[in-house]
Amino acid sequence: MNDAVQAAPPPAHAPIATAPLVLMLRDAAPVSVCLAFTDLSGPALERAAAPLLWKHEQARADRFLRAGARADFLRGRLAAKTALSDLGETPAASLNLENGVFRQPVVAAPFGHLGVSLSHGADGAIAAAYPGHCPMGVDLERVDADRIKVLRTQIPRAEEQTLCTLGLTPVQALTAAWSAREALSKVLGGGLSIDMAMLALEPKPDVKSDSKSHQNNVKTAAKYLKLNSTFASHLSVDVWVSDTAALALALPRTATCDWPVGADGAADPIGQWLTQLDQRAEAVA
Repeated sequence: MNDAVQAAPPPAHAPIATAPLVLMLRDAAPVSVCLAFTDLSGPALERAAAPLLWKHEQARADRFLRAGARADFLRGRLAAKTALSDLGETPAASLNLENGVFRQPVVAAPFGHLGVSLSHGADGAIAAAYPGHCPMGVDLERVDADRIKVLRTQIPRAEEQTLCTLGLTPVQALTAAWSAREALSKVLGGGLSIDMAMLALEPKPDVKSDSKSHQNNVKTAAKYLKLNSTFASHLSVDVWVSDTAALALALPRTATCDWPVGADGAADPIGQWLTQLDQRAEAVA
């Protein structure tokens, strides 16, 4: 390790955070999954990702012309392989991710029994690793007022208004609805080639958005709400929205998450990760 690295101050948070979860399924055995999050950037990101990339992944990273696009790709690979490594109890460097026919990440043999969904946005990346028989989808989006006009061409006004009654601003409501659609499309397959009308959403009854996590009343900066898919009635979407980012996790509707509790008593790691992105955005503003 060189002097410059040794002199660097320690990070205020884990550069790559994981959250092992247990999905409790109605009329089925519980399922173990794992989420991973990172907001690394610059040389620290390059150092963390380099040992995990296979030759074709490194070649792809080197083809990006924009530094931001390269960073997004590296963060996504780092989060995905970390989540898969934790779930499959195998070294992250041994995991090879290839592209499926819809450009979705596919875990290559001999770990093809595992699945992974990944997303990058708002200078962070999230990944969910899961056993193949219980698919999940994740999405991470930046909350950006400049996108309101475009998002309103895709999100019904009635849906936006309903989400606003749960305490979201218009831009938060639209971003949450879009992020939820992205996550749903990853579970259904085909990505956003799916007709948007098939991804309509509605709030789950008796669930309200507020400034606390949905378990243990842990205060976070993120609002939480649960949405049901209108047409894909077997799926639901958990959504967290903060000032700068929205994160959606699509699951079987029969599943509930057994969230881990940290040493400080805090549950809901996703709310904490979004708070982290808010703090980063505020620091560079």
